Formats: sequence, structure tokens, C-alpha cells
Amino acid sequence: MRQLLVAPLVTLLGFSVAVAAVTDGTVRAVDAKKKTITLTIDGKDRTYPVSADAAFSTVTRVKGQKGAAAEKVTPLAGGLGGVAPGTKVTVLTEVVNGREVVASVKVPGPEPVKKKAP
Repeated sequence: MRQLLVAPLVTLLGFSVAVAAVTDGTVRAVDAKKKTITLTIDGKDRTYPVSADAAFSTVTRVKGQKGAAAEKVTPLAGGLGGVAPGTKVTVLTEVVNGREVVASVKVPGPEPVKKKAP
């Protein structure tokens, strides 16, 4: 009976990764060597460690099926080094072993050119 109760407890405690937050901010600094990114969020700077397997992408709004807006996601060249200070980004963080780390960074792509009415 004890083994039946211990196994689920060990399974629950074994998972140390959980989604913490999706945050929008402006990049203040990037340190590719230390693998950190500093964001300005609501006027305050916050430095996050970046996961070794973090995803970096550019998100561009495009016309989808039936004219609805859609997102086109492409990998960001240079990874963390490709994120420039002053860029507005959306980051997804996870809690890994009690620390909040960046799992992905989305950079907005160029706005589509709107055609002028004749």
C-alpha cells in the first residue's frame, strides 16, 4: 500500500518545469555570453536567464484564409544575439528548478505595406 502512495508523489515532485508567464517588454540589454536578456517592463528593468534551448522567432502578420489575419513565424537569425536593444518583444518564461527562465522570445516582424486606395 505504501508503494502505491509513494509512486504518485514522486511523479508529481519529479516535474520541475511549469509555465510561469507571457510578458511583453522592450529589450534593454542582451548578454549572449552569460545567456541573459534584460527587459524594461512597466518602466522597470528585469534580467532573465535564457534557457539553452530557448526558441527565437520573428512573428509577422499576414493575410490568412478568407482574408482573416494570421501569424507567420520564422526563426530569428542569430538566436539571442539577433535580438537588438530597443526591440519590443514577447517572452514566454518557465519555472525550472525554482528559477524563472526564458523559454522563447518573439520579435514582431515588419508591418505589411498597405495599398493606397485609387
